Amino acid sequence: MKKIKNKKTLIFFIIICTLTIIVGWGIKEKLENFFYAWLIARKPFILVEIFPDSSEINERLALNSQLQSKAALSVLVDLEGRERFFFKRQENEKFPIASLTKLMTALIVLDNYKLSDKIKITEAVVKQEGEAGQLKPDEILSVKDLLYITLIESSNDAAYALILPMGEEKFVDLMNLKAQNLGLNNTYFTNSTGLDSSDSLGPSNYSTAKELVKLTKYLIFNKPEMFEILSKKEYNLYLENNVFHHRLVNTNKLLEESAPPVGGWQTKIMGGKTGYTEKAEDCLVLVLKCKDNYLVNVILGAQNKFEEMKKILNYVENKCN
Repeated sequence: MKKIKNKKTLIFFIIICTLTIIVGWGIKEKLENFFYAWLIARKPFILVEIFPDSSEINERLALNSQLQSKAALSVLVDLEGRERFFFKRQENEKFPIASLTKLMTALIVLDNYKLSDKIKITEAVVKQEGEAGQLKPDEILSVKDLLYITLIESSNDAAYALILPMGEEKFVDLMNLKAQNLGLNNTYFTNSTGLDSSDSLGPSNYSTAKELVKLTKYLIFNKPEMFEILSKKEYNLYLENNVFHHRLVNTNKLLEESAPPVGGWQTKIMGGKTGYTEKAEDCLVLVLKCKDNYLVNVILGAQNKFEEMKKILNYVENKCN
């Protein structure tokens, strides 16, 4: 019995050595080529998947040459959260995100505050740089009011006011903790507004196009009320006792596209968030409804976020119908 066992072991060893030599002679590649030829003969549609229509390739190459942004991503998301990528450029590279930050700011607010909570405006609030929400010291606004001003007007003073109940350090810590919990490992926040650091060499809030899509997906499925705000072209803000405060005008100019074609992308916009700082340049997240799916688009580091986004939307428009 022992001799038989040793003989089987020897035969097995010889077979392994022979296969190793065969692979070394390049027969492995010949076998692979034979397998691919056999597979394509049986399932020719695979060729279409491997080699898409040449016009599609040409369209994508044209968009890539025309698009003037550092990063871009266009993704179709179905109701199960599955993704289909239409276009991507440097989607994993980290870039400053300016006021796209306010998407996370709003998420922390919705997770931790009641919309009816009241916040008193301070001098520090109205001294914030950049976009302002016409706030005045000692005014008292609800969290809902400040959330609308933050998301529609991209107001830095309103975004800063929203940190007051818990303090800036704790609020920003919650922003970064939420980012970690969502798997946004290349995203980091230093403030609630998206403003660049006063130190030219200091850190700015940053993320990647891919992680901004991931954050936006989370908001679509878990905080749909945010898009009720982001979709508004204008909004008349009234305080308590029906006192008119001011009219909010959305910074997202794509909502203002006039006379859109029937069924065009202009009619499908669910909402979006704009951003700009000197470091970040123009940034934009835009979500469209495509039948039962969602088209999530991100532009980072552009000279004109709206014109660059239009290029992407014109490219993908027929692909999500």
